[in-house]
Amino acid sequence: MSISKRSNSVAGFMFIASLLVLSILPAYLFVGDYIEKGITFLSGIVTIGVVVALASIWRDVDLFKPVELKTLSIALPLLTVVQFIYLMFAYPEQDIFSELVSDYVLEFTVYLFVSTVIWRSSKS
Repeated sequence: MSISKRSNSVAGFMFIASLLVLSILPAYLFVGDYIEKGITFLSGIVTIGVVVALASIWRDVDLFKPVELKTLSIALPLLTVVQFIYLMFAYPEQDIFSELVSDYVLEFTVYLFVSTVIWRSSKS
């Protein structure tokens, strides 16, 4: 195995390990049930993917296939909606709807804008 191939393998392993650690730790430390922890874990993975995708778009480097970019652009706002809906069903006795709506609408709007940027770049 050449030095270049070995470096690529090590870098790939380090990327996957970092991705998992940066997604697992917040989910593990999150106070909630397993579904909320799962949503937090997936949100971490998608967020890191989105940041890398935005950096690759900014630098005009093709790191992702068009299908992967479309998946990221759909997953980002979808996870926000899933999280909001789950909170409404999981905690119906708490009157948190009015407090959360403005936060989630703002978050969803920003994520929709980011998703639009990623989706448009997947077509070029």
